Amino acid sequence: MQKVGKLDETKDEVFDEFVNNFNKQQTAASRLQKELKQYIQCLSSMRIASNAFAEAVKDVYEPTWSEREKLVSLYEELDSNFDHLTKRLVDEVLEPLEAYHRPFADVKTKIAKRGRKRVDYDHSRHVVDTLRAKGTAKTADAKKLAQAEDDYQKAKSVFVELTSELYDELPALYDGRIGFYVSCFQSVFTLEGVFHRESAKIQNQLNDMMDQLITDVSAGSYSTKKSFAVTRDEDPIEPKPEGGLAKFYDVAVPDEDDDSQNEDGSEVMNGEESQQTSKPKVLPPTPVRPAPQRPSPKPPAPSNPSDTENSQQKETTKENKGSIDKVSSDEHVSSKTDNEETVKPDGEELGPRTESIVYKNPRADSSPTQCNLIVPDALYKAVATHSYTAEDEDELAFEKGAIIHVIQFEDPEEQDEGWLMGILDDSGLKGVFPENFTKRLET
Repeated sequence: MQKVGKLDETKDEVFDEFVNNFNKQQTAASRLQKELKQYIQCLSSMRIASNAFAEAVKDVYEPTWSEREKLVSLYEELDSNFDHLTKRLVDEVLEPLEAYHRPFADVKTKIAKRGRKRVDYDHSRHVVDTLRAKGTAKTADAKKLAQAEDDYQKAKSVFVELTSELYDELPALYDGRIGFYVSCFQSVFTLEGVFHRESAKIQNQLNDMMDQLITDVSAGSYSTKKSFAVTRDEDPIEPKPEGGLAKFYDVAVPDEDDDSQNEDGSEVMNGEESQQTSKPKVLPPTPVRPAPQRPSPKPPAPSNPSDTENSQQKETTKENKGSIDKVSSDEHVSSKTDNEETVKPDGEELGPRTESIVYKNPRADSSPTQCNLIVPDALYKAVATHSYTAEDEDELAFEKGAIIHVIQFEDPEEQDEGWLMGILDDSGLKGVFPENFTKRLET
């Protein structure tokens, strides 16, 4: 019926412009939300790197150097600035952006529904025009015309109501983007300006501390240089002949006043060595070494959030279905599984596959009147009276004469008036289709 009433298809260029603006707006908002999340994540990584560098600086900056406590407090203040920036970006920018992006899904669903109701409206209008052109000479034709006009009014009412709502919602949503983006960007720029201004003050104070430290070093405040005491070189001691000193000391032994003689000046005979206590020279005092300083405890390195991620346990569930008593040569065709996706003939993804059980008909090849598939859950079979081109991802596309196995909706509340759920006999694809493009196939 779509091809038959092609000339009578309802055109609305203004509404099409609204839809194009909505699609652009949704794409821009999605990208902005994604990049903002990445930006906040990078800030968190930068904070971790800054804290690691601060801990290294604290270890290098010795406790005896000037203003070490101030250096520690400045780095703590810098870390607080990172935390303040991250939290305010989440509260003032990311959360409002997520709330701004949330209504897009509902609006997109309403636009798709309006498209289906437009097909119903065009079809009912075409039927009324056809019956009026034939005339109502017969009573049966008059009844058909009255019924067609009633269907036309219902379809028109639903279509006009949806179109009117979208005429109000789409422009309002699109025009509100400017005010939201201004508020969002101002918050980002203001928070970044405050962060960089406060961080610059901290860096300047740290730089001033380094200038003071180099001044103290130039004045010799932290010099570890000590004077080296040098003793006078003594003449080498010549070995004395037998009867003289037989023992030498590491200290210098005086060459004069040898007390090895007796009181009247005569030397001791009989080869005995005279033992006498000699007075060594007094050496300079040894400098006292300072007690070793205990190093300040090193704060634990900040934990990386990515290292604490819990490994997820993978579970696989295998679902076994009971065998069905059918013809021995029937081949089971798994038309839909949980982890596969259906692909249209042109390669476009259609969506998740159905969980309906479908079997291949073994007698289809032997008899041209037999269907290709056997669907136990099918309510009945329908044949396409006109070709139909899918306008949404959950719709079936088919040619005139195609066989469709009509099945129930998984959720009856999702069924729109005039639309059925079915499985194509030639491809096994599942989707919704307009009922008025088909007729029930009598078996």
